[in-house]
Amino acid sequence: GVAHHGRGRVRARIDHDEAIVLILQESSLDNPIHGVAIVHEDDISTYQNQPFNDRLKADLGDISVIRLMDMMFTNGNAASEPEHIPPMDYYTWNDCPGEACDVTHFAGHPPQILMQLIEHLDTHAWLTIPHQASDAYVRRYAELVYAGLPEDKSVLVEYSNELWNWLFSQTQWLAVAACADSVSRVDLEENPGQCDGEISSRRYQTKRTLEIVNIFRDVFGEDRDRVISVLAGQGSWGWRTLQSMEALNDASINPHGQGFDAIAIAPYFGGEHIANQEMRDFYVNSSFETLREHAFELINSEEVTGGIREHKALAVEHNAELIAYEGGQHFLCGGEYCDDSSLMDKLADFQRHDVMEEIYEYYYQTWFDEGGSLFAVFSHMGTAESRFGAWGTSEYYDQSLTEVPKKRALLSAIDEYRLSDLAPATPPEDPIEPDEPTEQPDQPGETPVSEPETTRKTYIFGHSLIYHQPPVDFNPNTTVPYWVDQLASAAGNDYSFSGQYGFLRNHATFPPYPTWGFEGIDVAWTDETSISFAEVDFDSILFTAANFIQYQGVDVPYDGDNPENSTPLEATLAIIDWVATQEPGIDIYLYENWPDMSYLIEEDESATATQLTRYHADTVNTAPGGFHYWWLDYHDRLLTLRPDANVKMIPVGPAISHVLTSTALSSLTFDELYEDEAPHGRANIYFLAGMVTYMAMYGEMAPVNWDTSESVQPLIVTHYDTINQAIWDYLNQFESQNGQSRVFD
Repeated sequence: GVAHHGRGRVRARIDHDEAIVLILQESSLDNPIHGVAIVHEDDISTYQNQPFNDRLKADLGDISVIRLMDMMFTNGNAASEPEHIPPMDYYTWNDCPGEACDVTHFAGHPPQILMQLIEHLDTHAWLTIPHQASDAYVRRYAELVYAGLPEDKSVLVEYSNELWNWLFSQTQWLAVAACADSVSRVDLEENPGQCDGEISSRRYQTKRTLEIVNIFRDVFGEDRDRVISVLAGQGSWGWRTLQSMEALNDASINPHGQGFDAIAIAPYFGGEHIANQEMRDFYVNSSFETLREHAFELINSEEVTGGIREHKALAVEHNAELIAYEGGQHFLCGGEYCDDSSLMDKLADFQRHDVMEEIYEYYYQTWFDEGGSLFAVFSHMGTAESRFGAWGTSEYYDQSLTEVPKKRALLSAIDEYRLSDLAPATPPEDPIEPDEPTEQPDQPGETPVSEPETTRKTYIFGHSLIYHQPPVDFNPNTTVPYWVDQLASAAGNDYSFSGQYGFLRNHATFPPYPTWGFEGIDVAWTDETSISFAEVDFDSILFTAANFIQYQGVDVPYDGDNPENSTPLEATLAIIDWVATQEPGIDIYLYENWPDMSYLIEEDESATATQLTRYHADTVNTAPGGFHYWWLDYHDRLLTLRPDANVKMIPVGPAISHVLTSTALSSLTFDELYEDEAPHGRANIYFLAGMVTYMAMYGEMAPVNWDTSESVQPLIVTHYDTINQAIWDYLNQFESQNGQSRVFD
């Protein structure tokens, strides 16, 4: 609580489990409250000249490089122009809201502060430049870095972060940008005219990295040799990195015949999510010595050591160093097992046990013995008890070395392995021979393993975000089935459907009562027919939940009139179980819709561009409590509780938001997309929803040579191929925590 309140200063005592919240209730328009600083009392006399924690340098030890990715808020940072660089007098050096970086919202620490930190710590700097940064942004950023970087220090320059990782919006943006770039774009060999999003992305990454590095070197002038170029790849899949490196041979990508100084990977071990009972029992019931041996096996695996060797050979071939942009253990809970106290306690104890020091010592030895160079450990500090990963080398300042096995191993590695002592760049000997050929994930643009369907007969347990009937002049183009049928017909496939209105509780009464249908599309079952659900021979069902219940868990009873204390999860299980008795083995699809917009706008009000940006960010929010998180948790629980049911998930809302924020469709207004705050869509939204649903259910891209309907926006027609590829790539990368596709078999 507040201990002292004086003019210009408030002194507060904060317990370890309390947060600081500052609310401004009133301020003068002519002279608003400004210059607010929250400072520890020990730093009152020094914070203005030395803003960093005095314990930071001592706690980090004798490190040589700081990768500033998190302090730059690289992931999702949409900054593009020089005016988006955070100013020194901005009120916070945190992330900008909803990834909407513009002249009024900024992300990350100013480069001047970052260079002050580099000088304070006496280290080199590793920068990760935002994915949309223009040449002007890069030049201005380089100028600020050069002005503040100590003369004896170098800067490693990397383009964004993990541009192969589809969990990040920059990767999704990259695929679209690469396919739109005539130099980077490569079409699929088996389907000319369709962009190969994967290879095109790798080529664009190479091209843009070279351009950014050259701007930095131009700014550094005679000190250009202090700029170190870094090309980052995926440690467990060398094919992707190979595509980036092979792009150097293309004169249009690399007109000056340059190379990269370093190839960077993240050789994490233990990337298996503990998301089933067998794995849970193994970790809970095993001794720490058994877990140590298991960790050794993971380090020795083809995925980890094999990936290091593969990338080392590639680095040698291209006269580059092999470095690690991140790395360490990656033991994580998954799904409902994150709520298992026995498992979570065991994982935390594992992080703190002495065997972890042995594991890390062996890990670092493996890295350097295999020819690895600079290693950026992820990360400095963090609790061992987080469900999102125990990344910290230590958990808090001044923690005793007896309590931090990972830090002890790191300090030993710093003493033992020095850059000058590293092995010469020679190809590794005795590469790991995997027991079985490693199956690589499907590339975006490739058909999943399962063969596409040619016929779909679907029953839909839905509501108006699937089948919207406006009160005036109903047109089937505001329904998903209409567009699925249009696409199926154009592709030479068959489609028929039936369905009913309601929410999950309404649907969990049997038998179903079909009420949907319109002319021009085959209706599989009506309330006028005398045959049963089972006799119709449906091959699939599609169901969805309401879009305004995500403020509470899927297993929490509905608010309001709910005498049976029913939950969304219980109602869903009832539907799945009943359908299974009627049509065993039927395909079951969970249709993730889009959130209610009434928290942003009033009735009969249109959302602004800024509000739409926030809305799309909220739609894909995977943080606990987020809209997309709710659906992921919903699906994970269904997979756990009904493992024998073929429950697949179609991320319709997130895929639409992805397209509306990463393609030319970002210019569409609210009124072109939606008709109210529910928000019911216009034909454009249901067309996009139909594309997503078609691809998921038929296992193929939407037809290429389709004469797009006049009822959708001309902008959508113009960019149909780009949209088609973007959705397909998104679905192919939509996986569960164990790496299995949520969409395809």
